[in-house]
Amino acid sequence: MVQEIEQWLRRHQVFTEPAYLGETSILLGQQFILSPYLVVYRIEAKEMIICEFRRLTTGQPRPQQLFHLLGLLRGIFVHHPQLTSLKMLIITDVLDEKKAMLRRKLLRILTVMGATFTQLDGDIWTILSAEHLIQRRF
Repeated sequence: MVQEIEQWLRRHQVFTEPAYLGETSILLGQQFILSPYLVVYRIEAKEMIICEFRRLTTGQPRPQQLFHLLGLLRGIFVHHPQLTSLKMLIITDVLDEKKAMLRRKLLRILTVMGATFTQLDGDIWTILSAEHLIQRRF
């Protein structure tokens, strides 16, 4: 399924490459840039797990940039119905207050979209079902 998703992204002018943990040879998954965001993801079973999500540029984030990314993710789920959920760990308890605020805002947006939360290995993960993601238009 990973190769099919990469091909789908490529058809939409989004190019992926392997993503590694720091400077190691430990493969985290695939990464792509959809300006201004870098997204690292992997597929486990039927879940797409966002391993890293960050802005590459400074300045005020614009909602349409996030909605563009969510629209791309929606397209992945529409065209790959075997995916059941989008899962990510969003840590809001960080020293940088601006980052903390933006992460809380992201959680609010995902909650409005229907995201749920579950505790796994001591961390609270955000899970957005494929059904909820597909229902939204961006």
